[in-house]
Amino acid sequence: MDAQQLTRQIYWSPSGGLNEILHNTTYLWLVIATIVFSYGVWKHVKLWRAGKQEICFDRPFDRLLLFFRNVVAQAKVLRSRRQRDPKPRSIYAAWMHGLIFYGFLALVFGTTIVALKDYSIIDLYYGWFYAFTKVTCQIGGVALAVGLVLGIARRSDKSQNFTHSLGYILLYSFLLVLVIQGFLLQGFRLAFDPNAVDAKWAFVGYLTSYLFPKNMSPENANMVYTAIWYSHMLITMA
Repeated sequence: MDAQQLTRQIYWSPSGGLNEILHNTTYLWLVIATIVFSYGVWKHVKLWRAGKQEICFDRPFDRLLLFFRNVVAQAKVLRSRRQRDPKPRSIYAAWMHGLIFYGFLALVFGTTIVALKDYSIIDLYYGWFYAFTKVTCQIGGVALAVGLVLGIARRSDKSQNFTHSLGYILLYSFLLVLVIQGFLLQGFRLAFDPNAVDAKWAFVGYLTSYLFPKNMSPENANMVYTAIWYSHMLITMA
């Protein structure tokens, strides 16, 4: 098969394309989510401004190194370097946070590539780069799901005496639902799209495709897929 054929239709559905009304209402929910998010950021900014002023734009090179070390490389979380830290070392916590961070980062990467194509900025979503993106998202999705399950289990442990445990459990649970829904949507497409050419690259989605009966009527298939897609979108905005 020609590598250039590796791609998929964005906003696929069993009827050929996602309902335009449903598609366009995503922007309404996006506006609402942005307003709520902005309010939360504003509240934090007010809290930060209540403290003493601090010089935070000096030594830009050192600060850039700290960014890559502690954010990109997650050195502090993964305990990959010696430093004074009041928290005890925990291999469990390191794996949990690492899987969540890098799994989420992989899915953000994949979503960005899709968005660049959808908004006609640049189309990278085909060929071998499509295959690379697809495999990255499969591995990232599984890593994120495992990390979230570890996080839910850790926050549910009463002996740890964590604060805000319920809030974290709900957050991790919502994110886990999103990951599962993503694989279900992918599996649904692979089960009902006879022209899908990316099954071996979307290997997790290919496994979930066996959950859907192939003899489902087009009307029922479209209804089920739309329900999963729209609930996935709503939870994402939440």
